[in-house]
Amino acid sequence: HIVQRRSIRANKDLKKGKKISSNDLEFLRPAPRNSLKPYDVKKILGKKLKKDKKRGSEFYINDLN
Repeated sequence: HIVQRRSIRANKDLKKGKKISSNDLEFLRPAPRNSLKPYDVKKILGKKLKKDKKRGSEFYINDLN
């Protein structure tokens, strides 16, 4: 069977330059290749977005400053 991993996703629309807090995040399946996983959450908290994120879209390391 296929293991479905979770990825970190935006729980609302987020604007470029927004500082990421835990209130902006949710952890949902599936996890696209190279997307950030829940154990990576410390890597993105407090970072700023380089581009807008739509609700439900996953985070990648190059989305962040």
